[in-house]
Amino acid sequence: MSGLTAWSGAPVPGSLISMEGNMSTMDDSRLTALHRGEVETRNLAECLALDQSALLKTVLPDIGMAQTADSVIAVADRSRREGISRQMAQIGTALREALRNESHREPMMQKLALHPSDTVRSWAVFAVARAPDAMDLKDRLAAVRPFAADTHFGVREWAWIAARPYLAADIAYAICCLTCWTADPNANIWRFAVESIRPRGVWCEHIKELKERGAQSLDLEGDEV
Repeated sequence: MSGLTAWSGAPVPGSLISMEGNMSTMDDSRLTALHRGEVETRNLAECLALDQSALLKTVLPDIGMAQTADSVIAVADRSRREGISRQMAQIGTALREALRNESHREPMMQKLALHPSDTVRSWAVFAVARAPDAMDLKDRLAAVRPFAADTHFGVREWAWIAARPYLAADIAYAICCLTCWTADPNANIWRFAVESIRPRGVWCEHIKELKERGAQSLDLEGDEV
């Protein structure tokens, strides 16, 4: 039985279990480059093989967060067995809290958001998307938008997963906010609008309201339904 878990913490479907072998045979130099934050992951197997704590130990001192790195690394260590989606979310939240104590938080956040590693950029999207609940949904989506347009498949996936709970909390308002996204010339932007409010998903919580009354999202989803 494979010990792999999906983004959500649930068992990985059988079609993906074969990737476990790819982890054990990955070239050492490739894994080292991933842990140094020098390259992007190429597939799900590399995403799962990457040691988040090892990457944090490299990245945080490099961007000036050496003083607060230990608290974030401790969160990564504690959450490593909870599934990658929970670990990513918890690391993002820990980074946001750590940055609150940094005098140069804005340039540090910018370095995370523009980092060569897709995993680091994915931490950043959770840091901005999971901001305090008082944040208006339009502002939350504006903060997530650059990540929704990212060139890497993983960052784009994490972007809508990070924002989805806030969209699900007020579907009518979410559809209102996202309608203009569907007219964006960037295909990744309108794809975010559709993917983020699908009633069901493999890697995310289902949205009960849309499962029961899905017609309200038809105008937004259009041909993608």
